[in-house]
Amino acid sequence: MNRALHLVGRAFHIAGRAFDGVVDAGAFVATWLVAVMALTIGLEVLMRRVFNNSLPWVIQINEYFVMAIPFLAGAWLLKHDGHTRLTLIMERVSPQKANLMRVGTSVLAAAICAVLVWKTGSRVWEGFEADTIIRGDSFNIHQWRIWWVLPFGFALLCIQFLRDAYSGIRNPIRDTSEVTSASEFAEI
Repeated sequence: MNRALHLVGRAFHIAGRAFDGVVDAGAFVATWLVAVMALTIGLEVLMRRVFNNSLPWVIQINEYFVMAIPFLAGAWLLKHDGHTRLTLIMERVSPQKANLMRVGTSVLAAAICAVLVWKTGSRVWEGFEADTIIRGDSFNIHQWRIWWVLPFGFALLCIQFLRDAYSGIRNPIRDTSEVTSASEFAEI
């Protein structure tokens, strides 16, 4: 029995580390997308002002980047407690009640994200099956190539909210700046 628990714990540890890698990779890609946006918008301004010419694809591609960035970086931001919290209430209640509120809101948010994974995933799949094309001003692209990031990002958020809830249950009184590491999540 002890060996089985150890193996399960080890599996969760490995899964947690893999998940952290995916979350970190999403944040890395989102960071690069912001950099590409800055460069392409700067290039567009230069082309308009200096050469009196426009790059029509810049607006379209940056629209897609603006949509993708929050979904790629959201779980990383949540993992590092970089999101907005309603501290006004949390500071006025006992640490036990604040933790209960954190766990409750994390579970509720995970449930909402799970529904959104299903809904957005269904729409992406429908677009894939129907071979739906987004017709832009500069170029056309398959809808699923843009929208895949929606269920992906919601799935990452769902898992991270569950990790946060687990952390709140496991460590009921904790500093709000703490985050759940992969090894902490894996210890069952």
